[in-house]
Amino acid sequence: MARILSLLLLVATWAAAGLAIDPAMSGGRVTGELLPGWRENSGWAKAWVHYTVERENGREFQRINVRRLETGYCQFDFRLPPDFEAGTWRLSFRARLQGRARLNTGIRMVNAPFRWLFKEAVSPEQEWGAFSRVFTLRSLPKGEPLSIFMQLNGTATLDLRDVELVPAEPEAGEDGNLFRQHSLALGLPAAWSWQNCFSEGDHVTFSEENGEVGPSGMPPLKIEVRSGVMTSYDYRDSVTVCSAPLLTPPAGRKLTAGMTLKGAASGELAVRCGSRVIARQSFELKPEEGSRRNLFLRRPASLRSN
Repeated sequence: MARILSLLLLVATWAAAGLAIDPAMSGGRVTGELLPGWRENSGWAKAWVHYTVERENGREFQRINVRRLETGYCQFDFRLPPDFEAGTWRLSFRARLQGRARLNTGIRMVNAPFRWLFKEAVSPEQEWGAFSRVFTLRSLPKGEPLSIFMQLNGTATLDLRDVELVPAEPEAGEDGNLFRQHSLALGLPAAWSWQNCFSEGDHVTFSEENGEVGPSGMPPLKIEVRSGVMTSYDYRDSVTVCSAPLLTPPAGRKLTAGMTLKGAASGELAVRCGSRVIARQSFELKPEEGSRRNLFLRRPASLRSN
């Protein structure tokens, strides 16, 4: 596929009629019409949704009205061409939202196991706002169809337009974010872990910080540890939290590792490869300092699988 590929998915110049949704696919719960190229994918869920194609100031946009949601998500997608290639891409769109919901978006497998290759949680405002994210796909599942997925997790009205997927250069000369999950708004992500001598809920709790929004625009992950906890090893006042394994970085590329922290705590950030520590940096946080970005590694990659 040529690297000049550009998928302009919602543009005001389109004059084609919207595609009617078959209510029978969802037992009558999902109705309306979608702009050409988009497909409804909520029939499996207990979601009551109505889609309409609207026009404002001469521009067409898609409106998604999630009236009721009992289980699952409201989701719809745009199928990518079969010759879509791995590489560095930019996904962008404009959106606004009325109601209480979060929008998950990214590149996902159409068929089981429905794995996300890139996923981002977005919280649109009530007025039109722009979203843009550069990401890198190093490999694609062979022979599996892929889509740009849009997924709403609550009752709300989402307006969406100007969706675009284009080739891009890695931001700031880097190779994209190697974390599979770099937004922690939904609690401790899958495949993350902590030392097994602590009990979740008794010794340590992981939760969304309600009412708080971090520098990324998403709620941060809140970690609370009881002081003086008796464990099978000793009295301890600290807990070790490990991320899921990182994607393997290209050899020789410079890496910057870090995270944004806030609160009252002290500890150490470390990058490990098996039992080997690649880099570490201690930190001490005070509530009055607010959010602080801790960077602790910038060097050529030397990570190898054991």
